[in-house]
Amino acid sequence: MLNFFCRTLKDDKGFTLIEVLVVVAIIGILVALAAPRVIKRIDDARLAADEATAKILNDAILSIELEAHKQNKENWHTGMITWGELMEFLDDTNVVSTDQGEGTTVSELTLHGKSKKHVIKALAPNSGDNKSEVYKFFVIEQEEGTGNDPGEGGTGD
Repeated sequence: MLNFFCRTLKDDKGFTLIEVLVVVAIIGILVALAAPRVIKRIDDARLAADEATAKILNDAILSIELEAHKQNKENWHTGMITWGELMEFLDDTNVVSTDQGEGTTVSELTLHGKSKKHVIKALAPNSGDNKSEVYKFFVIEQEEGTGNDPGEGGTGD
Protein backbone atom coordinates (compact mmCIF):
# COMPACT_ATOMS: atom_id res chain seq x y z
CA MET A 1 0.00 0.00 0.00
CA LEU A 2 2.82 2.37 0.83
CA ASN A 3 4.31 1.60 -2.56
CA PHE A 4 1.09 2.87 -4.24
CA PHE A 5 1.24 6.25 -2.49
CA CYS A 6 4.88 6.73 -3.35
CA ARG A 7 4.17 6.09 -7.04
CA THR A 8 1.29 8.57 -7.12
CA LEU A 9 3.38 11.26 -5.45
CA LYS A 10 6.10 10.84 -8.06
CA ASP A 11 3.64 11.16 -10.96
CA ASP A 12 4.25 14.41 -12.90
CA LYS A 13 0.60 15.01 -13.73
CA GLY A 14 -0.89 18.51 -13.18
CA PHE A 15 0.50 22.03 -13.37
CA THR A 16 3.44 23.52 -11.59
CA LEU A 17 3.08 26.63 -9.47
CA ILE A 18 4.94 28.68 -12.09
CA GLU A 19 2.54 27.63 -14.84
CA VAL A 20 -0.47 28.57 -12.73
CA LEU A 21 1.09 31.96 -11.86
CA VAL A 22 1.78 32.69 -15.54
CA VAL A 23 -1.84 31.94 -16.47
CA VAL A 24 -3.14 34.13 -13.62
CA ALA A 25 -0.81 36.97 -14.70
CA ILE A 26 -2.02 36.76 -18.31
CA ILE A 27 -5.67 36.85 -17.19
CA GLY A 28 -4.86 39.84 -14.96
CA ILE A 29 -3.30 41.72 -17.88
CA LEU A 30 -6.32 41.01 -20.10
CA VAL A 31 -8.70 42.25 -17.40
CA ALA A 32 -6.61 45.39 -16.90
CA LEU A 33 -6.81 46.12 -20.62
CA ALA A 34 -10.55 45.45 -20.93
CA ALA A 35 -11.85 47.09 -17.73
CA PRO A 36 -11.50 50.75 -18.83
CA ARG A 37 -13.39 50.03 -22.05
CA VAL A 38 -16.23 48.32 -20.19
CA ILE A 39 -16.45 51.15 -17.65
CA LYS A 40 -16.56 53.74 -20.47
CA ARG A 41 -19.42 51.82 -22.12
CA ILE A 42 -21.34 51.86 -18.86
CA ASP A 43 -20.82 55.62 -18.48
CA ASP A 44 -21.91 56.15 -22.10
CA ALA A 45 -25.07 54.11 -21.47
CA ARG A 46 -25.90 56.17 -18.37
CA LEU A 47 -25.45 59.40 -20.32
CA ALA A 48 -27.66 58.07 -23.13
CA ALA A 49 -30.35 57.20 -20.57
CA ASP A 50 -30.19 60.76 -19.22
CA GLU A 51 -30.46 62.18 -22.74
CA ALA A 52 -33.50 59.99 -23.43
CA THR A 53 -35.17 61.21 -20.24
CA ALA A 54 -34.48 64.85 -21.16
CA LYS A 55 -36.10 64.25 -24.54
CA ILE A 56 -39.20 62.80 -22.84
CA LEU A 57 -39.35 65.83 -20.55
CA ASN A 58 -38.97 68.20 -23.51
CA ASP A 59 -41.83 66.44 -25.29
CA ALA A 60 -43.86 66.78 -22.08
CA ILE A 61 -43.20 70.53 -22.00
CA LEU A 62 -44.46 70.86 -25.57
CA SER A 63 -47.53 68.80 -24.75
CA ILE A 64 -48.34 70.93 -21.71
CA GLU A 65 -47.72 74.09 -23.73
CA LEU A 66 -50.12 72.97 -26.47
CA GLU A 67 -52.77 72.19 -23.87
CA ALA A 68 -52.32 75.64 -22.29
CA HIS A 69 -52.70 77.37 -25.67
CA LYS A 70 -55.76 75.25 -26.37
CA GLN A 71 -57.29 76.48 -23.11
CA ASN A 72 -56.34 80.11 -23.93
CA LYS A 73 -54.44 80.66 -20.68
CA GLU A 74 -53.24 84.26 -20.56
CA ASN A 75 -49.80 85.29 -19.27
CA TRP A 76 -48.78 81.62 -19.18
CA HIS A 77 -45.30 80.42 -20.18
CA THR A 78 -43.43 77.14 -19.98
CA GLY A 79 -41.44 78.32 -16.95
CA MET A 80 -44.61 77.84 -14.88
CA ILE A 81 -44.75 74.08 -15.48
CA THR A 82 -44.17 72.17 -12.23
CA TRP A 83 -42.24 68.98 -11.55
CA GLY A 84 -45.52 67.35 -10.55
CA GLU A 85 -46.94 67.97 -14.03
CA LEU A 86 -43.82 66.60 -15.71
CA MET A 87 -43.71 63.44 -13.57
CA GLU A 88 -46.97 62.31 -15.17
CA PHE A 89 -45.12 61.91 -18.47
CA LEU A 90 -42.43 59.61 -17.08
CA ASP A 91 -43.27 55.91 -17.08
CA ASP A 92 -40.77 55.33 -14.29
CA THR A 93 -40.08 58.25 -11.95
CA ASN A 94 -37.17 56.30 -10.45
CA VAL A 95 -35.04 57.22 -13.45
CA VAL A 96 -34.50 60.65 -11.88
CA SER A 97 -34.10 62.01 -8.40
CA THR A 98 -34.35 65.51 -7.06
CA ASP A 99 -34.37 67.17 -3.67
CA GLN A 100 -37.07 69.56 -4.84
CA GLY A 101 -40.80 69.04 -4.37
CA GLU A 102 -43.58 68.48 -6.89
CA GLY A 103 -44.47 72.18 -6.84
CA THR A 104 -41.02 73.23 -8.07
CA THR A 105 -41.25 74.99 -11.41
CA VAL A 106 -39.20 74.04 -14.44
CA SER A 107 -37.15 77.23 -14.14
CA GLU A 108 -35.76 76.06 -10.76
CA LEU A 109 -35.60 72.31 -11.39
CA THR A 110 -32.39 70.26 -11.39
CA LEU A 111 -32.64 66.50 -11.83
CA HIS A 112 -30.06 63.83 -11.10
CA GLY A 113 -30.11 60.98 -13.58
CA LYS A 114 -28.12 57.82 -14.05
CA SER A 115 -24.91 59.63 -14.99
CA LYS A 116 -22.69 60.56 -12.06
CA LYS A 117 -20.98 63.37 -13.97
CA HIS A 118 -24.06 65.11 -15.41
CA VAL A 119 -27.34 66.66 -14.30
CA ILE A 120 -30.54 67.37 -16.20
CA LYS A 121 -31.45 71.03 -16.08
CA ALA A 122 -34.06 73.16 -17.82
CA LEU A 123 -32.63 76.19 -19.57
CA ALA A 124 -34.62 79.35 -20.11
CA PRO A 125 -35.73 80.26 -23.65
CA ASN A 126 -32.98 81.80 -25.80
CA SER A 127 -30.24 81.23 -23.22
CA GLY A 128 -27.14 79.09 -23.39
CA ASP A 129 -27.68 76.05 -25.63
CA ASN A 130 -31.45 76.62 -25.70
CA LYS A 131 -32.28 78.51 -28.88
CA SER A 132 -36.01 77.79 -28.69
CA GLU A 133 -38.92 79.86 -27.38
CA VAL A 134 -39.70 77.45 -24.51
CA TYR A 135 -37.85 75.97 -21.57
CA LYS A 136 -35.91 72.86 -22.61
CA PHE A 137 -34.08 70.22 -20.63
CA PHE A 138 -30.41 69.63 -21.33
CA VAL A 139 -27.90 67.21 -19.88
CA ILE A 140 -25.06 69.35 -18.58
CA GLU A 141 -21.86 68.54 -16.74
CA GLN A 142 -22.28 68.65 -13.02
CA GLU A 143 -20.38 71.36 -11.19
CA GLU A 144 -17.59 70.13 -8.92
CA GLY A 145 -18.48 69.63 -5.29
CA THR A 146 -22.27 69.39 -5.67
CA GLY A 147 -22.31 65.95 -4.08
CA ASN A 148 -24.66 64.24 -6.51
CA ASP A 149 -25.09 60.53 -5.89
CA PRO A 150 -27.55 59.27 -8.51
CA GLY A 151 -26.73 55.64 -7.90
CA GLU A 152 -30.30 54.80 -6.92
CA GLY A 153 -31.66 55.80 -10.30
CA GLY A 154 -31.86 58.89 -12.37
CA THR A 155 -33.01 60.42 -15.55
CA GLY A 156 -31.57 62.37 -18.31
CA ASP A 157 -31.26 63.29 -21.90
